[in-house]
Amino acid sequence: MKQSAGFCARLAVLLIVLAAAAAHAADAPVFFPTPQKAEYKGEAAAAKTFTITPGKNIPSATVAEYNSFLREWGFEKKEGGVNFTLTWLPAKECEKAALKPHQKKSLLEYPEFQTYFMTVGGGDVSVKACGVDGFFYALMTFKQLYRDADAGGITLTKAEITDFPAFPVRGIFEGAYGVWDDEGRLAAIDWMGGVKINSFMYGPKGDRKIRRSWRELYDDIELFNFKRLIERCAKYHIQFGYVLAPPQGVMYSSDEDFAVLMRKARQLQGLGVRYFVLAFDDTLGMMYHAEDRAQFANLGEAEAFLTNRFHKALKEYDGDVGVVIVPEIYAGVWPMDYTNSLVEKLSPEIYVGWTGAEIGAPKINAADMQKFIDFYKRQPSLGDNWGSIFPLVAREPDIHKYTTQFTVNPYNLFGEIPIPGVGGESEPAMCRIECASAAQFAWNPYAHDPDNMVDDLAAINFKPEYRDAFKFLLYKDYYHFRGYYTLDTAYRTPMEKKWIAIQESGNDKAVAQLLSDTRTHFNALAEKLPTVDQGAYDPEIGKSMKVRADVSEPYFETLEAALNTVEEALAAKDKKQIAAAVDAAIKAIGGVE
Repeated sequence: MKQSAGFCARLAVLLIVLAAAAAHAADAPVFFPTPQKAEYKGEAAAAKTFTITPGKNIPSATVAEYNSFLREWGFEKKEGGVNFTLTWLPAKECEKAALKPHQKKSLLEYPEFQTYFMTVGGGDVSVKACGVDGFFYALMTFKQLYRDADAGGITLTKAEITDFPAFPVRGIFEGAYGVWDDEGRLAAIDWMGGVKINSFMYGPKGDRKIRRSWRELYDDIELFNFKRLIERCAKYHIQFGYVLAPPQGVMYSSDEDFAVLMRKARQLQGLGVRYFVLAFDDTLGMMYHAEDRAQFANLGEAEAFLTNRFHKALKEYDGDVGVVIVPEIYAGVWPMDYTNSLVEKLSPEIYVGWTGAEIGAPKINAADMQKFIDFYKRQPSLGDNWGSIFPLVAREPDIHKYTTQFTVNPYNLFGEIPIPGVGGESEPAMCRIECASAAQFAWNPYAHDPDNMVDDLAAINFKPEYRDAFKFLLYKDYYHFRGYYTLDTAYRTPMEKKWIAIQESGNDKAVAQLLSDTRTHFNALAEKLPTVDQGAYDPEIGKSMKVRADVSEPYFETLEAALNTVEEALAAKDKKQIAAAVDAAIKAIGGVE
């Protein structure tokens, strides 16, 4: 019976493929990151089977990777479905297409190795690339170009794609005061790989063995969990990095303390880690020991000495290792003895971690980047402390010309409270919301649009009837973040824009209509928010959004009071009173008390 049913199912798929109507014109699929150049040419039906035709010089590991992922996605290795033709190109062919990087120090900083050209026809998929990463990214794009159809087949969006990253290194830094749980972190890595994030930095301040107990070695169980994490990163072409923060009590000049530091680093290096951050930030660092005060002119000189020594020892074990220092002063550019010593003493091979003009930068632009480069004589390893689940705003797309590295620290006020010693519930699943914008911006910043991102995130993560409620919670988090960081940017949400336009029009009838529309809109939201968790495709995301929904009542109370004031002003037919009331409504919508 099983064989007969399987035969009938395959026959049904074959009949669908043979009898499929001409593919209709298709819009761009909803996925991210958006390819650099893509032409979509309608849809076609295909059986959910695959074959691979590798050309000359295609690594066996790449063929095995295609086999593994396709089977994982439910494809059967068999003719009659999708045939992948893989062609290895000379690097110069991809270099012609890719954006020129700021520098090429490490292999991850060569965008041509991540570039791919893909043609998706009915059942034929041609992939041309100049490196294994390019072939992998093409496969991740293919995953988003098909959807399962009836009778076990697929509907495939036909396309012509040329694609490459703007930032060769695109990272997520688990660096807040909480700690993600192990399984949640692995699931987050799975998601990161699918959206072409290629760097994950492990540095949660809640891991006491990173900071407070940096001298203490990891035990066998902890090392096993790191091994799982590193292997999962490798599966998705993600560079795993590890943070050590020794300034609490360290003697910078001590051979004994350095040996302790290296024993800790060797645990991770022995597992294959090739990227390390030595963090001196947020520790109230100082030179505790008389020996250090006698040897070094200032703290910057001491930190540079230890970091140089750390870098040299790691390189002796593995010549491809990379090291970043996060200084005590990691935002802005402040010429002083401390920073001048870093510039003078730090090895030019070492990256400097930097968050922009401020710890939580309201904006990041070319002028900010150039100021850093002019002072530190190197590119920044840009670590953006964008802490809202709302998409990035006020990050200029051309900053990719000034650094190869764009990393985001996805902390948030519910999951990882930014106060030492105060815990919050682990929310790694929320990275799929908070980190999505980083994935989009880092790959294709010129296509990044916060409003489009909100719409796409809603479509991908929530059922249609709950999407407005989800979007409202994103907007509300942006309002909160904007106030928390005094984030004064030109970006305004769609509802704010409507009220601002009415304010400028001076049309009382239009104000009355918008007042009515706004009340209808927010009343509908208020009805959906108590059950917003039921609208999420992923229960973990639903749970986290429900937490945010449950604290929305004060917002609605403030807004209702402001809208009542607008209604009273309209009834009084007082132009000045209406203008003031509309201004107050705009502030209430934007979360300004």
